[in-house]
Amino acid sequence: MGGATVLVAPLPAILRMKRSANRPKDQKVLALIEAAIEKGRAGG
Repeated sequence: MGGATVLVAPLPAILRMKRSANRPKDQKVLALIEAAIEKGRAGG
């Protein structure tokens, strides 16, 4: 299928980056990322 390599960052790292950037577009998704992290911790 083309053999492309895709690198991804863990959600906690993305959350840290978005918090430190402090841009309005990043602020809008912080709650969604936090909820996804918590859901993952709860096993769901």
